[in-house]
Amino acid sequence: MFIKSAFTPLLVLAALTLGSDAQNYCKGKYAKNADNCSKFGFGVLKDCVNESNGTTFYDLKNFPPGVGFSDAKTKLKSELMTNEFEQGTTTWRYQNVENDHDQRGWTCGRIGFTTGTNDAYAVAKKFTSLVSNSPLAPLLPELARLSALSFCDKAGRGDISQLGSFPNAWKEAACDIHMQDTQDNFTENMYMKPALRFAALAGVTSNLGKAIFFDTIIQHGWQYTEPLINIYRLLELNGLKSSSESEQDYLLRFLDTREQMLCCNDAAWSSAADRTEDLRDVVKKGDLEMSGDVTLNRYGATITGNENPFALIEQECPGSRNDSQKTKKGKTGNKTNKAKKTKKAKKTSPKRHH
Repeated sequence: MFIKSAFTPLLVLAALTLGSDAQNYCKGKYAKNADNCSKFGFGVLKDCVNESNGTTFYDLKNFPPGVGFSDAKTKLKSELMTNEFEQGTTTWRYQNVENDHDQRGWTCGRIGFTTGTNDAYAVAKKFTSLVSNSPLAPLLPELARLSALSFCDKAGRGDISQLGSFPNAWKEAACDIHMQDTQDNFTENMYMKPALRFAALAGVTSNLGKAIFFDTIIQHGWQYTEPLINIYRLLELNGLKSSSESEQDYLLRFLDTREQMLCCNDAAWSSAADRTEDLRDVVKKGDLEMSGDVTLNRYGATITGNENPFALIEQECPGSRNDSQKTKKGKTGNKTNKAKKTKKAKKTSPKRHH
């Protein structure tokens, strides 16, 4: 159950030079002014909470179970939509590493795991447990140190001064199918499954609605440690779908609230307003089950579901999709052992901020 605050804080809007995307889209009901922005409490309410329950995520035990997409092709379309927004491509960028200067350290991998928000550490730790001689193993102590810092210590968590070798180590690791599988599994379990539960809570049942909730949880996160920008906050402000409201109308209302949240925040967030603009166009088209192609006009992409999301990694790391030459954890010496074929789950901007 979502309970709104008993008061509406006064918002002091700071002067901000908007980027070109924000100037194009943050207008009218999305403009950064008190009427649109006071409800978010930016600059007034505390924007961070220290970890209190052994995890940074909300407890979803009272949420309804999530219901998956109608078929694997539609799920792939959903994931590729977000991949276009995050990575500008319809292929998984397992090797990607960059510094977005957003106080989240290195942003890396298929969905933009970050060294400042614990998930890059979780991926690196899991991968290192699966293989011998992980290039990320020497970096685990520093990643653990960063992950133990207060979430209110944004500068500390975003520090990469001791992670100079991280980009090369991550890229090397990403050529191992075990690392690719680990990234896939974390995407599914840490983000897709919770997104489906948030969608179920909101009363959203369409494929497109689930895709929008997945995109939202990737960009905004679902960590209670960042309470002003996450998907829970969006639902708290927007409300759940009413019985008299069509799903199309609800999704448009949800995207309006989300775009206001983007535009009312700083330049890094407001520059992502084209993302919600594209999603709104897709909703207005009316194909809520995503039976046809999905066109993202502002990103210049049309997604069919027939794409090969592994095309880039197959090009960058030839043969990496065959794990038969990978050395398994626990073997001694430098002998290369033939590993059992790994059974993978079905594959189901500014960068995301979770």
